Amino acid sequence: AGEPTTNTLDSPLDITNLTYWGPHAQSSWSTGHPDPFGGTNATLFSSAADASYPYIGQGSATNSTNSWTFSAWMKTVSGATTIELTCFRASPWAGNFGVNGYLTLTSSWQRFQITGTPQDSSAGTFHIIRHSSVAPAMSYLVAYPQAEENSHVTKFVDGSRSATDGWKDLSGNGNHADLTSLTYSATNIRNTPNNDFSFGGSSASDYITCGNSIDMTSHDTTLQAWIY
Repeated sequence: AGEPTTNTLDSPLDITNLTYWGPHAQSSWSTGHPDPFGGTNATLFSSAADASYPYIGQGSATNSTNSWTFSAWMKTVSGATTIELTCFRASPWAGNFGVNGYLTLTSSWQRFQITGTPQDSSAGTFHIIRHSSVAPAMSYLVAYPQAEENSHVTKFVDGSRSATDGWKDLSGNGNHADLTSLTYSATNIRNTPNNDFSFGGSSASDYITCGNSIDMTSHDTTLQAWIY
């Protein structure tokens, strides 16, 4: 469930997949660690003392000059806690966004993000990096990285999420909602990492439909929603 988007990163649930991801030679990583949502989709990344620009990265992720947002859930395990989210232009090599996200990791999971506009439509590479030629030792967990052609971060998806996938019935009965007519904003719903959405109020097509297969018995039934 969530705002329609496409995560252009390949293999976001397995950052150790070297077909798509590039690690630094002076580092190690392993999968299967606890993630922020009770699963085991986090990757432990560790780099040795004096490593030169240790990073996790994936190239060819941007191909337009629209706004892009790169995000990931991270927390420290040991060592240094300063890290950077950035986007580089592949050729010629240079900072692509003109802005970097300098972060301080803590022992709690946080979702970090950076939003920017590439210099041109050539291939770009997203990096989680300690941008130092002589970096201190550090070890941290990474989960659910996402790169999307969007001016704000949205809920993680492995692949794409369409408007008709916007609101899923988790009961297993298949009564999913079609959110095609909704307008999304960059504002998060209070106390959540999820984006707000609203009805435009000017069209008869502004609606949420939950299908016609809900079993409404002849007994009293309650339909509840928070609207503000």
